[in-house]
Amino acid sequence: MKYQRTILLLALMVAVTACNMPSTTISNGGGKIMLYGDVVKLSVDGSPDATINTAGDLTIDDKPVSTTPSQKGLLILYAQSVKAVHDQALALGSAGAKIGLAALKNKLSGDDSDAAKKQRDNQASQQAHDFTSKLCQDQADIKVVQDQLASQLPAFKPYGSILRDKDLADCRKDANGN
Repeated sequence: MKYQRTILLLALMVAVTACNMPSTTISNGGGKIMLYGDVVKLSVDGSPDATINTAGDLTIDDKPVSTTPSQKGLLILYAQSVKAVHDQALALGSAGAKIGLAALKNKLSGDDSDAAKKQRDNQASQQAHDFTSKLCQDQADIKVVQDQLASQLPAFKPYGSILRDKDLADCRKDANGN
């Protein structure tokens, strides 16, 4: 009976995933970066939404923006960097689920000694730190490309402050447990 909540939570997660919701959202004071499949959507207050696909095509307010080959390359890199954040978040969730399942298995089998709990907690803590540090680096990579795009592509300038230096510093601080 105790597992009914867990099953309900999993069912709700599946239902939410089926909706037209972004698979990843990076949201800071500067705006939002959302990943819908292979399309990155940028949202900033006061500006129309922009999208970038994996081919590096930029649209703003559903209108195509012409770009140079180097700008298109940066847009491709931007989309790839957002996908890297998504992939890292999935890996973190998968690792957490494996640790949780191992804990449940040990609890049910009666093999959940204090030493096993401590080892599992240490492992989970180290994995969380490693994944979070990688997420912060992935976001820093997005910001580098974001800054280049904002300086080289005038149409991208309104989206050039979605990720800020403060956001990256906060991420690193959180990753280090400070």
